[in-house]
Amino acid sequence: MSDTTAMVGGLKRILKARRINYAQVSDALGLSEATVKRMFSKNDFSLHRFEQVCELAEVSVVELAKEVDSEKNYISQLTEEQERRIVGNTQVDPETWTPA
Repeated sequence: MSDTTAMVGGLKRILKARRINYAQVSDALGLSEATVKRMFSKNDFSLHRFEQVCELAEVSVVELAKEVDSEKNYISQLTEEQERRIVGNTQVDPETWTPA
């Protein structure tokens, strides 16, 4: 996933969490809702527009970037060996188990 896609995805999640929809974004920016939807679907923002949407969502671009970066550190999938170890043990010792 590109950094741009990750940033726009993070902004979408924040907007959704704050219950801000595309109609509200379009009103705030003075754009049509179709234009706002297109910007999000194509990840096509000027930096100024992106900052405006971040401001509406009450998050700075820096805060958003930090949040998106921290999400990259989460394990989203286990290796086959990790799955075998977990399934094979009724209790996993956190001292000896290490993620791949």
